[in-house]
Amino acid sequence: MNDRKEKSIELLQLQLTKLKNIQKIEDGYNRTEVLEWITSTVLILEGIFGKESLKINEIEKIRNTKIIFSQGLNYYKASAVTMGESILQSCIDQIEKLGIPSNVKDEGKDKINLTII
Repeated sequence: MNDRKEKSIELLQLQLTKLKNIQKIEDGYNRTEVLEWITSTVLILEGIFGKESLKINEIEKIRNTKIIFSQGLNYYKASAVTMGESILQSCIDQIEKLGIPSNVKDEGKDKINLTII
């Protein structure tokens, strides 16, 4: 396995672990911790698959799932966390089987790098 592939899988597995460690509240998960997880996961997926990846859109959908308010706490239903686990696992499976996509757009590609001597 090449280094980028291994590091990408490690990052995604770390995100899976973080997701599994989010504080459970009644039949859901702490809203603030889920939102923090979504933000960091999106940044990681952008680095691996590019900003236009549909995987990012799927993670962002979790942000918009139903939030429950109970006893002064906001939390996401367990299904939102299950969705996140499923998306990350499919990303890991894809990288293991197919490798890192080579068609990821380079965001800095249209920029000019000038060196003044």
